[in-house]
Amino acid sequence: MKKALFIYLALFGFLSVGIGASAQNSNHKIHSIFIYNFAKYTQWPASSQSGDFIIEVLGRSPLADELAKVVANKTVGTQKIVVRRITSPDQLSGAHMVILPGTESRHFEALQARLKGKPTLLITEKPGLGHKGSGINFVIREDKWSYELNQGILAENGLRVSIEISKLATNI
Repeated sequence: MKKALFIYLALFGFLSVGIGASAQNSNHKIHSIFIYNFAKYTQWPASSQSGDFIIEVLGRSPLADELAKVVANKTVGTQKIVVRRITSPDQLSGAHMVILPGTESRHFEALQARLKGKPTLLITEKPGLGHKGSGINFVIREDKWSYELNQGILAENGLRVSIEISKLATNI
Protein backbone atom coordinates (compact mmCIF):
# COMPACT_ATOMS: atom_id res chain seq x y z
CA MET A 1 0.00 0.00 0.00
CA LYS A 2 2.83 2.43 0.83
CA LYS A 3 4.44 1.71 -2.54
CA ALA A 4 1.19 2.44 -4.40
CA LEU A 5 0.72 5.67 -2.47
CA PHE A 6 4.29 6.74 -3.24
CA ILE A 7 3.78 6.10 -6.96
CA TYR A 8 0.53 8.03 -6.92
CA LEU A 9 2.10 11.01 -5.16
CA ALA A 10 5.22 10.96 -7.34
CA LEU A 11 3.21 10.94 -10.56
CA PHE A 12 0.82 13.56 -9.24
CA GLY A 13 3.77 15.79 -8.40
CA PHE A 14 5.05 15.53 -11.96
CA LEU A 15 1.60 16.20 -13.34
CA SER A 16 1.56 19.43 -11.39
CA VAL A 17 4.72 20.75 -13.05
CA GLY A 18 3.77 23.84 -14.99
CA ILE A 19 4.90 24.67 -18.48
CA GLY A 20 7.39 27.53 -18.43
CA ALA A 21 10.33 28.98 -20.27
CA SER A 22 12.57 26.00 -19.58
CA ALA A 23 9.81 23.54 -20.47
CA GLN A 24 11.63 21.91 -23.38
CA ASN A 25 14.55 20.88 -21.16
CA SER A 26 12.35 19.54 -18.39
CA ASN A 27 9.77 17.89 -20.68
CA HIS A 28 12.10 15.06 -21.61
CA LYS A 29 12.91 14.31 -17.99
CA ILE A 30 9.25 14.43 -16.97
CA HIS A 31 8.22 12.21 -19.86
CA SER A 32 11.05 9.79 -19.07
CA ILE A 33 9.92 9.41 -15.47
CA PHE A 34 6.33 8.89 -16.61
CA ILE A 35 7.45 6.29 -19.18
CA TYR A 36 9.47 4.40 -16.59
CA ASN A 37 6.46 4.28 -14.29
CA PHE A 38 4.20 3.22 -17.15
CA ALA A 39 6.62 0.36 -17.83
CA LYS A 40 6.73 -0.72 -14.19
CA TYR A 41 2.99 -0.55 -13.64
CA THR A 42 1.70 -2.11 -16.84
CA GLN A 43 1.07 -5.82 -17.00
CA TRP A 44 2.34 -7.53 -20.14
CA PRO A 45 1.31 -11.04 -21.23
CA ALA A 46 3.50 -13.91 -19.98
CA SER A 47 4.99 -14.28 -23.48
CA SER A 48 6.50 -10.78 -23.12
CA GLN A 49 8.09 -11.30 -19.72
CA SER A 50 11.44 -12.77 -20.73
CA GLY A 51 14.57 -11.31 -22.30
CA ASP A 52 15.24 -7.59 -22.18
CA PHE A 53 12.45 -5.03 -21.78
CA ILE A 54 12.77 -3.01 -24.98
CA ILE A 55 11.71 0.63 -25.36
CA GLU A 56 12.10 2.06 -28.86
CA VAL A 57 12.03 5.82 -29.51
CA LEU A 58 11.33 6.89 -33.08
CA GLY A 59 13.44 9.73 -34.47
CA ARG A 60 16.13 12.02 -33.11
CA SER A 61 14.33 13.31 -30.05
CA PRO A 62 16.55 14.01 -27.03
CA LEU A 63 13.93 12.00 -25.13
CA ALA A 64 15.80 8.79 -26.01
CA ASP A 65 18.97 10.00 -24.25
CA GLU A 66 17.08 11.26 -21.21
CA LEU A 67 15.06 8.05 -20.99
CA ALA A 68 18.24 5.98 -21.16
CA LYS A 69 19.59 7.95 -18.16
CA VAL A 70 16.38 7.51 -16.15
CA VAL A 71 16.18 3.74 -16.71
CA ALA A 72 19.91 2.99 -16.45
CA ASN A 73 20.41 -0.13 -14.31
CA LYS A 74 16.64 -0.48 -13.76
CA THR A 75 14.37 -3.39 -14.53
CA VAL A 76 10.75 -4.19 -15.20
CA GLY A 77 10.27 -7.27 -13.05
CA THR A 78 13.38 -9.28 -13.86
CA GLN A 79 13.87 -7.75 -17.31
CA LYS A 80 16.69 -5.28 -17.91
CA ILE A 81 15.40 -2.12 -19.63
CA VAL A 82 17.04 -1.30 -22.96
CA VAL A 83 16.32 1.94 -24.85
CA ARG A 84 16.82 1.89 -28.61
CA ARG A 85 16.52 4.70 -31.11
CA ILE A 86 14.88 3.81 -34.44
CA THR A 87 14.56 6.01 -37.52
CA SER A 88 11.50 4.47 -39.19
CA PRO A 89 8.57 2.18 -38.35
CA ASP A 90 10.25 -0.49 -40.50
CA GLN A 91 12.89 -0.88 -37.78
CA LEU A 92 10.45 -2.00 -35.06
CA SER A 93 11.81 -5.12 -33.44
CA GLY A 94 9.38 -6.53 -30.91
CA ALA A 95 9.53 -3.65 -28.44
CA HIS A 96 7.42 -3.58 -25.28
CA MET A 97 6.98 0.18 -25.66
CA VAL A 98 7.30 2.48 -28.66
CA ILE A 99 7.61 6.21 -28.07
CA LEU A 100 6.47 8.51 -30.87
CA PRO A 101 7.61 12.09 -30.16
CA GLY A 102 5.36 14.86 -31.46
CA THR A 103 7.94 15.77 -34.11
CA GLU A 104 7.56 12.29 -35.62
CA SER A 105 3.74 12.12 -35.58
CA ARG A 106 3.63 11.68 -39.35
CA HIS A 107 4.54 8.03 -38.68
CA PHE A 108 1.54 7.38 -36.43
CA GLU A 109 -0.58 5.41 -38.91
CA ALA A 110 2.37 3.24 -39.98
CA LEU A 111 3.23 2.44 -36.35
CA GLN A 112 -0.39 1.79 -35.48
CA ALA A 113 -0.73 -0.69 -38.35
CA ARG A 114 2.47 -2.53 -37.39
CA LEU A 115 1.55 -2.72 -33.70
CA LYS A 116 -2.12 -3.70 -34.00
CA GLY A 117 -2.86 -6.61 -31.69
CA LYS A 118 0.74 -6.88 -30.44
CA PRO A 119 1.64 -6.55 -26.76
CA THR A 120 3.25 -3.17 -27.30
CA LEU A 121 2.37 0.11 -25.62
CA LEU A 122 2.44 3.01 -28.09
CA ILE A 123 3.07 6.33 -26.34
CA THR A 124 2.55 9.57 -28.25
CA GLU A 125 2.63 13.29 -27.52
CA LYS A 126 0.33 15.05 -29.93
CA PRO A 127 -3.26 16.16 -29.29
CA GLY A 128 -5.79 13.77 -30.79
CA LEU A 129 -3.58 10.68 -31.05
CA GLY A 130 -5.07 9.12 -27.92
CA HIS A 131 -8.47 9.07 -29.58
CA LYS A 132 -6.94 7.73 -32.80
CA GLY A 133 -5.44 4.68 -31.12
CA SER A 134 -2.38 5.50 -29.03
CA GLY A 135 -2.29 3.61 -25.72
CA ILE A 136 -1.02 6.66 -23.83
CA ASN A 137 -0.84 10.20 -25.17
CA PHE A 138 0.90 13.08 -23.39
CA VAL A 139 -1.09 16.32 -23.46
CA ILE A 140 -0.96 19.76 -21.88
CA ARG A 141 -4.08 20.77 -19.97
CA GLU A 142 -4.33 24.06 -18.11
CA ASP A 143 -0.58 24.62 -18.60
CA LYS A 144 0.30 21.28 -16.96
CA TRP A 145 1.41 17.94 -18.32
CA SER A 146 -1.16 15.19 -18.25
CA TYR A 147 -1.83 12.04 -20.21
CA GLU A 148 -4.70 10.29 -21.90
CA LEU A 149 -5.18 6.56 -21.46
CA ASN A 150 -6.92 4.49 -24.12
CA GLN A 151 -8.01 1.37 -22.18
CA GLY A 152 -9.67 -0.14 -25.26
CA ILE A 153 -6.42 -0.19 -27.24
CA LEU A 154 -4.49 -1.51 -24.25
CA ALA A 155 -6.99 -4.37 -23.85
CA GLU A 156 -6.79 -5.18 -27.58
CA ASN A 157 -3.02 -5.49 -27.19
CA GLY A 158 -3.25 -7.65 -24.08
CA LEU A 159 -2.00 -4.94 -21.70
CA ARG A 160 -3.35 -3.73 -18.36
CA VAL A 161 -2.25 -0.70 -16.38
CA SER A 162 -2.40 -0.35 -12.62
CA ILE A 163 -5.17 1.58 -10.93
CA GLU A 164 -2.68 4.31 -9.95
CA ILE A 165 -1.78 4.98 -13.58
CA SER A 166 -5.44 4.91 -14.57
CA LYS A 167 -6.58 7.27 -11.78
CA LEU A 168 -4.27 10.05 -12.93
CA ALA A 169 -5.20 9.75 -16.60
CA THR A 170 -7.92 11.19 -18.73
CA ASN A 171 -9.50 7.91 -19.75
CA ILE A 172 -10.70 7.83 -23.33
